[in-house]
Amino acid sequence: QTWNKQTSFSLEAPNGYDRNEFRDPIVFKEGSNYKMLVSTRADVGGGAWKGVVAQFESNDLLNWSPDAANPFFYIDDEAFMVECPDVFTEGNYQYLIYSGIGDRLVHYKYRKTGTSNWITPANSALDGGAFYAAKTAADTNSRYLFGWIPTKGGYKDDGVYDWGGSLAVHRLTQNSDGTLNVTIAESLNNKFSNVTAIGTTELNASERQVKVFDRLPKSACKITAKIKAGTSTSFGISFGACGNLREVYDLVFDLKNSQLRMDKNIRGQSPSTLASVKLPVPANKEFDVTVITEGSLAVIYVNNQIALSTRSYRMNQNPWGIFSDSGSVTFSDVKISK
Repeated sequence: QTWNKQTSFSLEAPNGYDRNEFRDPIVFKEGSNYKMLVSTRADVGGGAWKGVVAQFESNDLLNWSPDAANPFFYIDDEAFMVECPDVFTEGNYQYLIYSGIGDRLVHYKYRKTGTSNWITPANSALDGGAFYAAKTAADTNSRYLFGWIPTKGGYKDDGVYDWGGSLAVHRLTQNSDGTLNVTIAESLNNKFSNVTAIGTTELNASERQVKVFDRLPKSACKITAKIKAGTSTSFGISFGACGNLREVYDLVFDLKNSQLRMDKNIRGQSPSTLASVKLPVPANKEFDVTVITEGSLAVIYVNNQIALSTRSYRMNQNPWGIFSDSGSVTFSDVKISK
């Protein structure tokens, strides 16, 4: 609550670390001492440099000793380096979260406490490419992942992602094997209390079939639905559907490729994917879906397992709907909440 700036303090990259890439510190207590992690690059010999998360130790938060021979984490791919590392312990596991410069994804690794080898989960990404620079914090009940959904240059769908954007917050939950799920924060989920029920719709056709609903409100709202796939392997929710459906944003459940993605779909052109994540497909092919929309933003949660954040600049300017590219699929218990 009270801060006293130490104007004489500075911490420069020691020998063996890249002085031009030395940033994003995180400090936490470990036993009776403090540890600081810094994202940087290390000289691994022979003129080669590798991205690492370096570690420093202190007992007073002012004097820091580097452990140059033993970085906290070596990046295990060819990435230049990582950004915004974060570390926390939950139960029997320690977690490392970081943002990848190359793929623009927020990843995690984990290990059992007291061990040194990191485990890479089958799906290490905690969201898609429209969610970045995430860090975590916890209250007495839950741990949350705070990142941003970037704005885009020119406020256009094909613009380059900016550095910064709109705050997005996910809730992290833990499986018994140490892997993590991403789901909606309960306080946000409970914020939407004005509910309009739409009911159940079954789509079944040999070609693309769409049912269009009224325009979504301009303010934040929540769409919830239970989706049961029959013979369809490509279906989902459309946004920004103009009257003739010439241009839409399709939230696609692609069961063949185990992928959830947001496509911009213009008639006569190949779809362009704006964001995507791996989609776990359960044996019963049932999906419990929550979509939060606000302006050009949408965050989609599926089965309390995965999240996909997107920015689509015209998604709230026209009606929305549900679709199947072919085959049967049922959308039940569809509701809009404000």
